[in-house]
Amino acid sequence: MSEVIRRKRTSLQDIALKVGVDASTVSLVLNRKPLAAKLKEETRKRIELCARELNYRPSRAARTLRSGKSGMVGIVVGDISSIFYSEMTATALQVAESLHLQLLVAATRWAPEQEHNALKNLLDTGVDGIIFLPGSLAMHEDLLKVIRQEAIPVVTFDYRLDGTSGFFSDYKPGMEQAVAALVPRHTRIGCLVHRSDQADKAEPFLAACRKYQVEGVLLKHTGFDFEDYPAGVDLKQLFAPEMPKAWIVCGGECAVFVLNESLRRGFRVPEEYEWIGLGCDRLGHFTCPGLAQIVQDPRELMQAAFQLLQQREGEIRIPTRFKTGNSIQTKELHV
Repeated sequence: MSEVIRRKRTSLQDIALKVGVDASTVSLVLNRKPLAAKLKEETRKRIELCARELNYRPSRAARTLRSGKSGMVGIVVGDISSIFYSEMTATALQVAESLHLQLLVAATRWAPEQEHNALKNLLDTGVDGIIFLPGSLAMHEDLLKVIRQEAIPVVTFDYRLDGTSGFFSDYKPGMEQAVAALVPRHTRIGCLVHRSDQADKAEPFLAACRKYQVEGVLLKHTGFDFEDYPAGVDLKQLFAPEMPKAWIVCGGECAVFVLNESLRRGFRVPEEYEWIGLGCDRLGHFTCPGLAQIVQDPRELMQAAFQLLQQREGEIRIPTRFKTGNSIQTKELHV
């Protein structure tokens, strides 16, 4: 029976001895410190080559002891099957990599109990900061107390609590541009919005309608993801004859669902119904006709989140923008 031989993990000192430099010099290069730029390029290359040859892996425990930092950041997301939140998570991974951080992802399916467990696990792991996307952080009072006591930076999305930072989508510019695109043909415009989004999305929509002197009609739904929408949206009310024929739908998958539902019912789009979604840019490529959208930029949002983790406090608002598509028309005819 063969015996497994355990080899000692390669250390900075091992590389230093082989290259003929001090361990502190090796640390500058492998930890990408600014002072490494002052070393000769040949020295840097020799250190990097030696590290690869010896299969050097940095010790996270040693790094934590030296710096008090683990190099890990956690992100809690409701549902990575959602196109918008999958884009946010994928972008967060890219931004973390560019900052030489390890991102730990916890998907919770919007369940408060799973959110609590995810948050506790991240705190127990010793992450340097947490990006918390679901809007329910206030429910976890026991863990919020720990976060505040230990001064762990936490960044929230589209809301902010005492002791946290917040990054936001600014829905006002996108809503104004979207309403302006519909005004030439409509005196009544609808907005299908989740019941929890009154302040974030519904109020900017109504303000845009007042600005352009059209009637704004709100219809609230309860769906969280694509599977919930048939039950979460009141289709009978949405397609009632007295309702508007132009809609802004707050949610990417929800917009796809109602667009497809209007086509299934035999309505012509955009001649009889016009639809504008809200979400990431990529969603508009998945529909026929192509969905017009109020666009949230995941990259700008996630860059803001990591910036706030470093700043440890503050707010950043990323403007939305309107992108036209074939789900709306351009004839200037009021209906």
